[in-house]
Amino acid sequence: MYDTILAKSPFIIYKPGGVTAGLVVTTWAQVQEFIAYREGAVIVYVDDSIVSPASVPGASGLTDCGGRVEIRTAYSDSEASAVLLVQDGATLRNLSIIRGAEVQCDTRGGTPALDWTAADGGNLLIKDFGSLSNAATATQPAITIAAATTLFLNMEEGALILNAPAVPLFSVAATGLLQVWALDATDLSSANPGFAMGAGNVALNYDNASAHFFGAANFFVPPPLPGITGTYHTVNVDAILPNPGPQAQATWFIDPQNVTGLADDDNSGIDATHPVLTYNFGVARKWTTYSPILRQDTTLTWLSSQPVGTADPIVISPVMVGSVLTLQGPLGPAQLLHSGALAGVVPKNRATGQLLAANLGFAVTTNMLVKNTTAGKISFAWVYVPGTPAELTQPLNPATMPFDFSTVVSEVDTWADGDTFEIYAPLQADLVALVHGRRVQRRVRGPRTGLSPRGLLGRWRAGRHQLHDGHQRDARGVRVRLCRGVPDAGRR
Repeated sequence: MYDTILAKSPFIIYKPGGVTAGLVVTTWAQVQEFIAYREGAVIVYVDDSIVSPASVPGASGLTDCGGRVEIRTAYSDSEASAVLLVQDGATLRNLSIIRGAEVQCDTRGGTPALDWTAADGGNLLIKDFGSLSNAATATQPAITIAAATTLFLNMEEGALILNAPAVPLFSVAATGLLQVWALDATDLSSANPGFAMGAGNVALNYDNASAHFFGAANFFVPPPLPGITGTYHTVNVDAILPNPGPQAQATWFIDPQNVTGLADDDNSGIDATHPVLTYNFGVARKWTTYSPILRQDTTLTWLSSQPVGTADPIVISPVMVGSVLTLQGPLGPAQLLHSGALAGVVPKNRATGQLLAANLGFAVTTNMLVKNTTAGKISFAWVYVPGTPAELTQPLNPATMPFDFSTVVSEVDTWADGDTFEIYAPLQADLVALVHGRRVQRRVRGPRTGLSPRGLLGRWRAGRHQLHDGHQRDARGVRVRLCRGVPDAGRR
């Protein structure tokens, strides 16, 4: 039989439920025999018009494709892809190409649906509306990428699909790499988020046509991979102009001292489990500019202070379209220096020039942050003049983020003896230039307004500044925020 087929064509048609004749076979065992007989490239056309999906039975075990087998749909209509289901227990080894068909993996145990045997990894091309998916009944990743190996996944008009959304397609071991090229309108919307997991690394290179199919609200934002604890690096290969993908990312996390143990500039920076190490190489390099076009509220969060010096200066001149840019450093246990109860409180008196003063029971220094934690009095003040008592700035209640013209920051004048408080040393950042880059008309919860080229903030003084959340300072001790316009909290 196979001599007859081989004399006619390198192709074979796998049609379960059909009649074995000519180029048509009806069992996967026949497909395995054909691949073994055939020298050179083999194309297996999948026809599931009678039995759908067409299956690679679990009992068939290992099918060695030898890096020369292509799975292709038998239909001429590219919108109707045949499905080849790789049942649990079966493995397609060294598969080369998926064209037009959907290879669906029902992996439930320790046997991968696809694997490659080269010492350094493998390659898989998915094109012409082909797709790789998992079955709704799958419980384990279909593909395991071992340590120190790389799987090159090249997709041209391809797709990844999670029919079992909680189960990633790929498991990447530490030091392993999944290198993805998503080009020519490749569709990742059905695998967003979480198509990969593990302690290894993922690199996603994509073009603008594929970015339209990421499936997120901001469609240019690459799919997040919360299950990847190694690095996740994304590059828009069409980014001749500033990269629209990273510029549409609403959250950035920066950990200069790597207190999380996870910081790497190749990370996406999208959350606290994928922080970047530096602003310049982790954020600005992905933007490909210091003047990103921000069409959504965007927050840069520092998880630790920048080292003293100017190795990573913060320079940013954004063009904001109806949006707010926030630079912040959360207050946490690492910044807490002291807690206690106020004593010897001297209220402020504008008529006599008396600043608010209190005995804090701690050797404070200028620009430490004091938080009144008493119920009904939650507010912040800065240490203005150290001493016993220390003189403090006007206490203000916490601002609601994002901060804009509609935000009201109220004075709190009720600090008294016995109030509980905490003292913090806020995170430090080297802010060199924070400048409005462009006049942009937009609506701000009411009448239409415009912003001057430098906005209300103008240019900030270069130097080392404090970052924290929930309170604002002017350029002399900065709580950094750039938005539609920010009232100056000032010192009073």
